[in-house]
Amino acid sequence: MKRSLLLTLLVLAAVVLVDFTADAQIIAGNNYLGFYLDAYGRVRTALYPYVSAAREIDRLYPVAAMDEHTAYDYYDNSENVWGPIRDTVPGVDSAYSAMADGSYADVLPAQMPHFRVQTTILSWLDVPYIIVRYRFYNDSTATLNYYLGALVIPRVGGAYGGETVTYDPASNTTYFYREGEPSYWSERLVSKPTYSVRIWDWNAYSPDPNNDAGTDSVRYLMAATPGFDSTLTVGPDGSIFNVNGGMVTLASGDSSELFYAIGFGTTSGEAIGACDSAEAKYKSIATSVKRETYTQPARTSLLQNYPNPFNPTTKIQFTIVNRQLTIVNVYDLMGREVARLVNEVKDPGTYTVQFDGSHLSSGMYYYRLESGAYTSTMKMLLVK
Repeated sequence: MKRSLLLTLLVLAAVVLVDFTADAQIIAGNNYLGFYLDAYGRVRTALYPYVSAAREIDRLYPVAAMDEHTAYDYYDNSENVWGPIRDTVPGVDSAYSAMADGSYADVLPAQMPHFRVQTTILSWLDVPYIIVRYRFYNDSTATLNYYLGALVIPRVGGAYGGETVTYDPASNTTYFYREGEPSYWSERLVSKPTYSVRIWDWNAYSPDPNNDAGTDSVRYLMAATPGFDSTLTVGPDGSIFNVNGGMVTLASGDSSELFYAIGFGTTSGEAIGACDSAEAKYKSIATSVKRETYTQPARTSLLQNYPNPFNPTTKIQFTIVNRQLTIVNVYDLMGREVARLVNEVKDPGTYTVQFDGSHLSSGMYYYRLESGAYTSTMKMLLVK
């Protein structure tokens, strides 16, 4: 049985375009690039297939800054609303989306106005690029002025430090590399003119070289300051840079979006060329992509656990559309309850829970979701 399971997994790994969700994250790829999307909108990339240790963009996430005291940050102000999920976008081979609440704050009272950010990865097979779309929604009752953009933390060759980050004005592309290594990654804002590019050494951004300890004032400075930094070769702790779209005014209920091309090449010319191709693809689908909307889970659902078969742990993902009592139980073949994984009121969103079968014998088990009037039961196989 274990040999058969191994062969099955090897076959799945060879599929042209694969994806799976675990711990509220999606790992997927397009046969050229691999990428990762988590529940809070963080994107990571590597060559396909994606392996975390080999990631070369450590973090790509949206920026929204109002002033020196109010700047959205992935670490401090992001709370999952739904996803990540596999999405459907016209003209795109595969898409993956997650929605985050950008008004969450660790310290009360919260200072962040109510807004949401939807992150969507748009992917096509066998090309050295992806496009990342950010949609910013003003959920507050006031009109808000935001400087919007995207932040990148490079990790060339799977390691921080010593890289060069360059903005090329001729192609409107920012790319990074480490001298002597054939790995060049590029980023370009393709949906509007670029407002600014700010390139910083990590130690100028964060006082802690091992953590993101940047302040709201630093994040605002990177997003709001006009102009273009040309090139910077950084020290051993690496770099961070913003590619910004400038200020937008959002009335209550309004939204704004930015599209970024992310490309790869073994030379700067190839990396820039990947962004050229991505921008051409964006222009060919721009009308349909902008018309397509998806702001909340469409329906309550229960997904197949992953992995399946499993030993001894597996993940169970479910989505609910209304705030209500939600129960997830596991049963044996005789209908006896062997685990209660969820028993509480849940807000709308997508959730992932872990089931540990280490205390159980091999065999077939059932897991059941009950949320309001919705019920669904699925099978899973424990193999020891």
